[in-house]
Amino acid sequence: MNFIYQFKKIIYVLLINNLVFVTLFASPFTDNGNGTITDVYSKLIWQKCSKGLSGNACKDGASSPEQWESAINYCNSLTLGGIVSGSWRLPNINELYSLVIVYSNMSIPHIDHAAFPNSNTSGPGYWSSTNYSGYAWSVMFNLYNMSYRPKTEKYYVRCVSGP
Repeated sequence: MNFIYQFKKIIYVLLINNLVFVTLFASPFTDNGNGTITDVYSKLIWQKCSKGLSGNACKDGASSPEQWESAINYCNSLTLGGIVSGSWRLPNINELYSLVIVYSNMSIPHIDHAAFPNSNTSGPGYWSSTNYSGYAWSVMFNLYNMSYRPKTEKYYVRCVSGP
């Protein structure tokens, strides 16, 4: 029996007669070298490091979870990579969820650590701008999970700019 699995346009695995063939494709993310990452498919420009972190490997500083309103304000006032304050925003739930990579339905989903190094995957998730009656949606990259949480809880922040 033949099976084809697509893994976020990065890896294809083809199983033919119990032989496994793996084909690697280029990551959909381009490091712009200025603290930003471009998604070549959606044209969104992402903050490379979570809020509070900096450097090429995002190891300088400390990531700091924020309440939802603080996350909104942080993104709206961010200036990074030549993109000025007011052009950044907290991503909506669909944009944020697009960063989740699943290599197969049996493996643990995660964020692309080559593009977004040192991203938190063991604690609270990341806020989205999508809100619902006192709650806001978040994504936990290690659980392939979207959930809505009280806006007073603290989650990590990654901002986006673009269409």
